Amino acid sequence: MNRALLVVPLVAILHSACFRLSDPIYALKPLRATEPLGPEYSLVFVTIQNEGGLFATDIDTIYFRRVDPAARGNVSWATDEFLFRVFERRSVKGGNFLIHLSPGVYELDLLERGRTRWLLDDSARVASRIYITRPGVYDLGTLRLEKPGWLSKYRIVAQGDAGSAERSQALWNAVQGTSWERLVAASGRGTQ
Repeated sequence: MNRALLVVPLVAILHSACFRLSDPIYALKPLRATEPLGPEYSLVFVTIQNEGGLFATDIDTIYFRRVDPAARGNVSWATDEFLFRVFERRSVKGGNFLIHLSPGVYELDLLERGRTRWLLDDSARVASRIYITRPGVYDLGTLRLEKPGWLSKYRIVAQGDAGSAERSQALWNAVQGTSWERLVAASGRGTQ
């Protein structure tokens, strides 16, 4: 009887912890930018923090929706969930996201973790709006998710740390060895 009581929680813990055999290797990989998808693309660096709580989890996917008239509705995303991820550079880690966007106007549209979705209210989408006019590297800083009420959608509060020394160093580490490196070096960020 005692063994049966111990086996059930042990199996549940092992099953929830072992998604892929390569997860321990992937967990140790640093945040690294991939090469640009084309000459017109920009690299956007953003950190998403969500409120703690009993069931708080890290967000693993972000979606930016293009809202300018030229290409309204197009969606770009960065995710940590894809097959054979151990063989690719890691563009999502610890709430930090690196995403490629072409010129246009974008809003943060949706956040996910597995099947859990964080719906953003209109003010949150407008607060996250970014205008990309030419290729470059953009730091949006840290955006904190807050939920004002139990049945309300989430809103975003900027933490005001875009371009800080700590973020510049993290961005520099992520772009080293890529063609993004010259854009970051030219702006004077991350070379401390």
